[in-house]
Amino acid sequence: MNHSSPVRIEQAEAFLKSKFDGVEQMETLQGGHWSQAFGFRTGSEPFVARFGEFVEDFEKDALASKLRCEALPAPEVLEVGSSHLGYHCISRRAFGTVLEEATAEQWQQVTPAVLDAMDVMREPPPDFWPLATIPWAEQLIRVDDETSRLYGWHDWIAARGSSVYDRARRFFKERVSELPDTGSLLHNDLLHANVLFEGNKITGLFDWGNAVLGDFVYELAMFTFYKPWYPALASIDWEARLKDRLVDPSPGLALRLQCYEIHLGLAGMAYSAFQKNVKDFDGHSRRTLEILDK
Repeated sequence: MNHSSPVRIEQAEAFLKSKFDGVEQMETLQGGHWSQAFGFRTGSEPFVARFGEFVEDFEKDALASKLRCEALPAPEVLEVGSSHLGYHCISRRAFGTVLEEATAEQWQQVTPAVLDAMDVMREPPPDFWPLATIPWAEQLIRVDDETSRLYGWHDWIAARGSSVYDRARRFFKERVSELPDTGSLLHNDLLHANVLFEGNKITGLFDWGNAVLGDFVYELAMFTFYKPWYPALASIDWEARLKDRLVDPSPGLALRLQCYEIHLGLAGMAYSAFQKNVKDFDGHSRRTLEILDK
């Protein structure tokens, strides 16, 4: 959610009417953590307008849309800009069911399409990502840093009891040097209502604000880590499915998955502590402890 003054639907509509003729069917959509989203139509064309504080999130959407293809249906971005409402991103709208609502049977149908999307991201075109980036290991280590978005959470964790967080941090720092430094494009948030599907096809993959360049196995770890939250995910043997697609059997795959699951646990604890969400923090702590004790 936007942490500055929320944009009201009537404000968004007035802004869009200054850009488009015949703005109709305005509706509030489920937004991300850092933006607000509104659906609208001009004639028969459906669009989405998002408003937020962080322009880099929308710039990433525009970059990802250049990879748009059948396997990776990132919506076309028409405009990224700024106004009195903050930064905005206007894109075409995709429709479907959010991925985390899939049943076990639906996961069996759509998993090949999810892996096809990962294949496109695994080897992006050279120089595709002009945004500044740092080595993968350094990106990962920064999970322990407070930022302009996430701050004050170290003290919250310390007051609540940080034994799981501290143990996970030690585990990760001891092994991060063993992880490969690769340049795959990671969406890095394939759950949380950012992927839509119908049948055996992905129909929309958006909200690229967390996107980075790194090890493509990290993308898979999000599914394995969050299985307790979405039990239908447990119907898929993700590691076996990934091995079937690799020329190199990747003997370090198990370690990479465990390290990335621990990293997701650290990130989840940090974010829930920032929100002061006790239930969510405890859930991430329990899941991280399970992985540490494997």
